[in-house]
Amino acid sequence: LNLLHGTFEIGDWQGWGNYPDHIFENPEMKKKIKSWGSKLAYHFQRGTIGFQEYDQRFKALALSAIKEEPLECVAVWFKRLPRLWYQNYIQMYVYREPSSIWFIFYFIFSTLALILMKKEVRIYCVPIFLLFIYMNLVYLPFHIEPRYSVTMYPGLCFLTAIGLWLSFTKLSERVRLMKSS
Repeated sequence: LNLLHGTFEIGDWQGWGNYPDHIFENPEMKKKIKSWGSKLAYHFQRGTIGFQEYDQRFKALALSAIKEEPLECVAVWFKRLPRLWYQNYIQMYVYREPSSIWFIFYFIFSTLALILMKKEVRIYCVPIFLLFIYMNLVYLPFHIEPRYSVTMYPGLCFLTAIGLWLSFTKLSERVRLMKSS
């Protein structure tokens, strides 16, 4: 089900079991898929083996959609990818999620850290960079939410701290040079 949502969802999340009309060939197909969703939820909530049958149906439907229109699916994946790192809306809550502001802050100073740090030190940050790439690739084809990226935030905060320190150091040096001139 998650993979199926990943083939069409861009930022118009309507909730599980709510699908846009344009992904179906006809209304009967939409009705059938919604029925599968209800049965999948039933078996999932009870922990029965019946879950597997409906999960396989959704998987086959998703793989079929990917095979039929691979370029469109890849385009959808990349349009949706920023949602892994920040989300500036949550329709079910009154207040907007603040994660987008923090992610932008972290991203700017993490990037500054990678630019400003010495080459011999940068090599020690490669695992964090590789984890960032890995997280993006793993979640690319699925319905994604910012909470999936939580495991990456300690590394991002680490780079942010380095970026803040290096930025402050560079700025302090420039101020000192300007005063001495």
